[in-house]
Amino acid sequence: MVIVPLHAGGLWLGVDASCVVEVLPRREAAALVGASALVRGIIPWRSRAIAVVDPGAWAGSTCNGSPDYRRLLVVAWDDFVIALGADAVREAQQGEVDGDYADCGGARLKMLALDELGRLLVALPS
Repeated sequence: MVIVPLHAGGLWLGVDASCVVEVLPRREAAALVGASALVRGIIPWRSRAIAVVDPGAWAGSTCNGSPDYRRLLVVAWDDFVIALGADAVREAQQGEVDGDYADCGGARLKMLALDELGRLLVALPS
């Protein structure tokens, strides 16, 4: 599988490259009142508003504080389009997935299961 490595919340994570649409430079997200800690806000993207999700918090990072991401990785799957905040994004690489993890470029990455994230976002109280 081709994987895009990203660094967020002190963790190196992996995303299936077939879901990656674009990598954007940092931009301010408009806050969403009452949103969970997982959703950092919304940004305009191609004439629509998309959620900025903190992948470090979702992956179980214990880093405290508000992330100040340098990149936004726009990903799309099924009916979802979101932006994943990242401190760094590396070039896509071939990797071997083993359960929730992948060996990619000499590193072991926790893979972000986007279908699981979609179910979680749908289930969040509004």
